[in-house]
Amino acid sequence: MSKYLIVLIIFGLGIAGYLGGVYFTSKAMNNIGTVAEQVNVSETKKTREDVTGQKNSLTISNSQGAVVISATLLPKASNELVFEIVMNTHSTDLNQYDLSKIAQLYFGTTVTTLGDFTWETMNDDTHHKKGYLKWVGPIPEDLSLIKLELQNIAEIPSRSFSWDQKEYLNQIVAK
Repeated sequence: MSKYLIVLIIFGLGIAGYLGGVYFTSKAMNNIGTVAEQVNVSETKKTREDVTGQKNSLTISNSQGAVVISATLLPKASNELVFEIVMNTHSTDLNQYDLSKIAQLYFGTTVTTLGDFTWETMNDDTHHKKGYLKWVGPIPEDLSLIKLELQNIAEIPSRSFSWDQKEYLNQIVAK
């Protein structure tokens, strides 16, 4: 074989390798976009098992943006509202968010202005945070809807979690 033929073969293999890499990279990027679209759900009701293995219909997850947040309205016998909040991410420092300052509570369609929240975290992990958000204000007697709104977490202006009276009362009776 002549030198020119060998150089031409090597050059041809190089071009083929480059074009193949571009093709497979673009296919992979298209698949990433498809997966990202499937994951970017604004609000999804989910159930999760509690420590006794029973499903909890009071858990709602929101997976907008880079942080997945699950909020569970914990049934209490006393006159208080406690939300278990679990946040997971791989790109944001979750310790920067004091949920007591960015939470808003609605009873029905009325935003609450009396009372306040306390936020007690269970760990200092920056990417996997769990804690309890407690409403320390008055709770109306005829409670048709409870809506918790968390504002400005990881560039998402607002995330809403809503429970109706029937869901909440069913969990209290079941306990």
